[in-house]
Amino acid sequence: MMILKMLGWTDKEVSEELLELWPDAKGLSEDSIQKSYRKNCDDNFFGGILDNITRGCSVETVAKRHALPPILVQAIKLRDMTDQERFKELGFSA
Repeated sequence: MMILKMLGWTDKEVSEELLELWPDAKGLSEDSIQKSYRKNCDDNFFGGILDNITRGCSVETVAKRHALPPILVQAIKLRDMTDQERFKELGFSA
């Protein structure tokens, strides 16, 4: 669920997808999705990924290690950077 939210899915889309997969499940309302996301989306999740990156692991290696899409790992890597730092990291000239 957290991965879907980080990839831009709305609470409604996540809720609908989960209810389609598990129609008898309870607690899959938009509100419960949002609460769960806030509770579980903390620095412990990001910290493990960022720790691997600062140790010199490539985005691809970290993605495999955490079973995440590489684009999501790249987004986590860039999330606390300024726009200028992001451009530099991605090799874009300003």
